[in-house]
Amino acid sequence: MNKTLIIQNSVYARPGLILQYLNNKGFLFDVVSIDELKNYKNSFSHIISLGSERSILDNSSSITYQLNFLEQSLKKNKKVLGICFGAQLLSKIFGFKFISKGIKPEEIGLFEIEPTKQGLELGLYNLNSNKVLEAHNEGFIVPDDYLLSKSNLYDQSFLVDSNLGVQYHPEHNLNSIKEWVGKEGIYSGIEKKVTNVICSEEYKSHLNALMNFFYK
Repeated sequence: MNKTLIIQNSVYARPGLILQYLNNKGFLFDVVSIDELKNYKNSFSHIISLGSERSILDNSSSITYQLNFLEQSLKKNKKVLGICFGAQLLSKIFGFKFISKGIKPEEIGLFEIEPTKQGLELGLYNLNSNKVLEAHNEGFIVPDDYLLSKSNLYDQSFLVDSNLGVQYHPEHNLNSIKEWVGKEGIYSGIEKKVTNVICSEEYKSHLNALMNFFYK
């Protein structure tokens, strides 16, 4: 049976709704921290790499190790879903241009994103509102052939082969967002009103659409 490896890159970036989805489907999974990854020896078919307050440009052995781990996994035809920091790691592997801190304003809070034609045709977004939760100050520039959505400031999601990257956070549930919002630092600007959005059926439906596509 397929197993998913979930890489938790920060104690404040938890899998949230992803675990609910996997449990409901009866899918096997392991959750490991970025520092534990080097000791992970189990077999797996899918990888989900979550967010982090760190930059992929940081001179860190754990980040370097994960970049190599993801690249080798892709060569072995493992499927990868990257979220925020995880998507930025994927973008580096795929050779996309990186937007480092300070070049553009940060996106923190709720933002409307615009799906591309491909994003709509794949059923990942809708023609009405596509409001998402953002918390980042870096990003990537995606070639048009791979782009699934964008905001006014940043490209937001991409598909390369069967691998997905999303800059925003579709995974939070009420418990994880309360912890996240209460954290001091880059995320302190997120107001508690975002809980109304993440508890909505539209928010949960989008996460389910991403996951259904990822596991098809």
